[in-house]
Amino acid sequence: MSTAEQAPPAFFSYARHDSEFVLNLAEDLRQRGAAVWLDQLDINPGERWDDAVERALANCPKMLVILSPKSVGSTNVMDEVSFALEEHKVIIPVLYRDCTIPFRLRRVQYIDMRQDYEPGLQELLRMLGVAIAGGGAPEGAQVEDEQEHKKALAKLIVRGTYSNENRQSAQNWREIGHRRFHRDFEVAADPVFDLVVENTSGGSLLLLKTGIRILQRKPGTGGVMGYAEPIKVQAEYKVHCYEEWKRFNLDDKEVWVSFEDPMWMNKDDSPFRFTLCLENFCDTDSASSSEIRFCLQTSIGTVESESIWLEQ
Repeated sequence: MSTAEQAPPAFFSYARHDSEFVLNLAEDLRQRGAAVWLDQLDINPGERWDDAVERALANCPKMLVILSPKSVGSTNVMDEVSFALEEHKVIIPVLYRDCTIPFRLRRVQYIDMRQDYEPGLQELLRMLGVAIAGGGAPEGAQVEDEQEHKKALAKLIVRGTYSNENRQSAQNWREIGHRRFHRDFEVAADPVFDLVVENTSGGSLLLLKTGIRILQRKPGTGGVMGYAEPIKVQAEYKVHCYEEWKRFNLDDKEVWVSFEDPMWMNKDDSPFRFTLCLENFCDTDSASSSEIRFCLQTSIGTVESESIWLEQ
């Protein structure tokens, strides 16, 4: 079974006036391996229509919004879009007829299917995680292809720790070697990292969430105390590290934060730069070295940075 067939489906939000186009598009997507949910195809006889739509809307992580003069004027469609935005779902607008793009979707890149249907269909398939190839892959090559695809999505680069502008002479965390950072034992401040995203996918990416994954934590040596001093310069984003992370022999753990506004990166866009604070990471009770990776969730997969070590 392919990755697309295993994936949760994408929800169709549309106006009834556009049903013919939507039905054809849903069938084309399914025939090529995409998972989609459409009320006219997926509500069973005897099932309450409103309950089925509500469940699907809640459970589908992606939404295809068919944009036309009828849909942008539909209260139901706009309510579904508002819900998807509040729940940080991936929204893929599909421009079917000339219309005014709703204000809440103006920052989201749309797929234009007004004139050329097939290129738009190919882009939709890619956004829904369906591999598009000119021929069949050899048996057993799927896992390798998926790994190469994952590597090619984007590059998440750790530039270093954020320099606190109010303490220029004493940075709380400093880089002491390749991918190794060390905390000033006298200051128990949580680290803030400067991160850059480069789009290397060759197409468009929707940036959804960022976070960290802690792989292991080992006992360290040296001072661990210090007085608490909050970072004066606020990071754009922060993740909260759980207390259970402050122990050894922990299992692989991760924590995420959603971007305030999911952001499109086209293939030629400049890198996207942001800061991420690891709140509650500092531990003044035990010296340790922790291996972590920064994570990025996009519309077509998740990528990670190289591992770095944080010593305190």
